[in-house]
Amino acid sequence: MVIADTEKNVVYSILIPAAILHDIGATTGNYRYHEEAGTPIVKEILPKFGYSKQEIEAICHCVLAHKGRGYLPETLEAKILYDADVLEKSDLPSIYFAARVQRELKIPLGEFISFAAESRSNELSKGFFTKKAREIDNGGLKRTLKLHKDILKAFKKRKDFSAKEDEVW
Repeated sequence: MVIADTEKNVVYSILIPAAILHDIGATTGNYRYHEEAGTPIVKEILPKFGYSKQEIEAICHCVLAHKGRGYLPETLEAKILYDADVLEKSDLPSIYFAARVQRELKIPLGEFISFAAESRSNELSKGFFTKKAREIDNGGLKRTLKLHKDILKAFKKRKDFSAKEDEVW
């Protein structure tokens, strides 16, 4: 909403449900491509709440484009959602968010950090779509990517970081 408040002509009836539902595809167990897994769920849920076919397609576009993989945000609402999603992972406090996600998904830490570094690099290459997101980020995404890369270097130096519990006991 912080980003949306700085933009003109935001369609909140598209942005708000998209923001609420953008990660719903992760409930299928397909976290890496949860944006694609989410659209059939969105298409199933929203007609029950009176959304038109056109509104549902607009919301699905936001869900599909919120990671910027394969689908780039074309509408203002999709651009705002993309920027907000990237900002969630921007700057050093985001490492706590990453740790929570890694534990919830039970992905080995080294694998998760590698995936996170790849994602941050991809996001950095695209940049932000809104002025407000660039202002909020203020170089935070670069700092996050550097941190992920530093952690990966530490993993390569210390084999004990990648040891599994059953290998130790």
